[in-house]
Amino acid sequence: MTPKPNVEESIGKLAGSIRPERVQRFVSAFYELAEHNPSNLPAALTPISQEHLVLALVGWFKTSNLLEFKENVFIVAILDRMVRQFRPTAQSSANAHNLLYPLLSDHTDLIRWHAQYMLPLFREDRNGFWCDKPNDYEYHGMQARLALQGDWEPLIERCESSLRNPPTKHRTNLIDYEFYLGLARGDIDEMYAALEKLLQPKVLAQRTRQDTWPVEYRLFSGWHMIYAKIAAWWGYEIELDSPWIPKEWLPVQPLEEYPEPYQFMREFDLFKPFEDRENSPVPNLSEFSPRPPGEPMLTYTEMKQKLEEMKQ
Repeated sequence: MTPKPNVEESIGKLAGSIRPERVQRFVSAFYELAEHNPSNLPAALTPISQEHLVLALVGWFKTSNLLEFKENVFIVAILDRMVRQFRPTAQSSANAHNLLYPLLSDHTDLIRWHAQYMLPLFREDRNGFWCDKPNDYEYHGMQARLALQGDWEPLIERCESSLRNPPTKHRTNLIDYEFYLGLARGDIDEMYAALEKLLQPKVLAQRTRQDTWPVEYRLFSGWHMIYAKIAAWWGYEIELDSPWIPKEWLPVQPLEEYPEPYQFMREFDLFKPFEDRENSPVPNLSEFSPRPPGEPMLTYTEMKQKLEEMKQ
C-alpha cells in the first residue's frame, strides 16, 4: 500500500518556523556583503530562498492559493539562479532535482536558462566527463536538459544504452529513462506507465528522500512533478490520481507578472553571462553561459565539442 503524505504535521512545523522579520535581516545582510565581501553573497541569498520556500508550501497546503504559490516558487528559483552566477561550476548544482522550482514557476525564460545550464555536469576525471557515465548523477542531470531542449537523438541513444546495459548504481533511474523515451517518441502511454512505476511504494520511498527533498519529502513527490512538468512543457498533459501529486500544479500557466520584491532582483539580468575566472576548472566560463531568447540554445553536443577542443 502506497503511504500518504504527512501534510498536517509537516505544514504545522513549517508554519511555526515562519518569521517575516528574518527575511529583512537576510536582505540587509545581502547588501552588506555586496559592499564588503561580495564573494560570500550566496550565503545571504540561500536563507532568503528558504524563507520563500516555506511560504510557498505553507501557503499552498493551507489555502490552495495557486497565484501566491507560483509567485513564491519563482522567487525561490530566481534566487537559486543568482547563486549559480557566483558558483557556476559547483558540483551538484545542475542535478535534475534542481529543476523542480523553475518548472513549477512556469517562467519560460528561467526554464530556458536551466535547460542550457550544464557546466557542473561536465566535470571530468581521467575516464571522461561525468555526464557521460551512467553511474553518476551528472548523467541523470544531463538527461533532463536534453529533454527540456528537445534534443531527442542523444536522449534516446543514452536512454536505450542505459536500459540495455543497466548501471550498477541508481537503478531506479531507469524508470526515468523509460519516461524520457516515451516523451521523445510522443507516446503518452509510455510516459504514464513510467510515472506509475515511480508511485510504487518501494520506489517512492527510495526516490522521495529527505537528503534530496529536505522540506518536500513528506508533502509531494518532487520527481513526479519534474517529469509531469517537462511533459507539459512539450504539450502532454499527464495527470495521475495520487495524493503525492498536486494536480493544480501540472498545467503550464505562466503568470502575467512575476514578483520582484527586492531591489537586487530587479537589477539582476537572468541571462547575464558567467564571468571568466583563471582559477576555474573552465577558465572561459562566459562561452558556456545559457543563451537568451533569439539565440540558438547551447546544446550538449556543442558544449562537449568545445570542452574537448580546449584540451587539445
